[in-house]
Amino acid sequence: WATGIFADGVSSQEIVGYQTKTIKAGFSLNTPTFTDVGSDGIDLSKFKLLNAAGDGTEVIQVLDENGMNNETWTWLNENAGMKEGWYDEVSWEPISGKINPGNGYLMNVAADVVVSVSGAVKADKTIVDLPVGFKVVGNSTPDSIDLQSIKILNGAGDGTEVIQVLDENGINNETWAWLNENAGMKEGWYDEVSWEPINKTVDPGSAFLFNVATDTKVEIPAALK
Repeated sequence: WATGIFADGVSSQEIVGYQTKTIKAGFSLNTPTFTDVGSDGIDLSKFKLLNAAGDGTEVIQVLDENGMNNETWTWLNENAGMKEGWYDEVSWEPISGKINPGNGYLMNVAADVVVSVSGAVKADKTIVDLPVGFKVVGNSTPDSIDLQSIKILNGAGDGTEVIQVLDENGINNETWAWLNENAGMKEGWYDEVSWEPINKTVDPGSAFLFNVATDTKVEIPAALK
């Protein structure tokens, strides 16, 4: 599902490498698994689609705090008469900038496509701000992690911090709630319907749609133990 090679960087003294991941047709939530060497994020130029149509049928939707699409980027190449890269779907201007560790995106592709990222492995844990509302956050490490190791910090733990899992149609088909002693539960993620603990491995680059009622933070463990 995801493959990669990692090596000790001589000049950077960081673990560097690359990873590929197959994105299935439809909607999915994802996040890059590397950062640029010496940086706190990955430049979009290092975040590429392989075997892509490049004709506007592969897009990233940037969600606002209401969970609504407020910006769309599309992957174009020579099939659209453009230099390969990410473009604004309205202005057709190239998109520049970076994606910070843990921050994710909603991708929609017409056919299976392979995402390629390269750079350095973030050596320490990642803490991402969760302002009130919706935000896409995920496993930005090149290794699988346990869902229960992704923790809400200073949260209410009463069911007001939730993860929404989207299906290939972009529809929420499962919701997990963060509970703690405030809900009379052992701290962790629970199914919002059955209230059973969630036992799940989160693959590299997989992301979720978080929804919180008050400002809080989420902690993603480091890949390097």
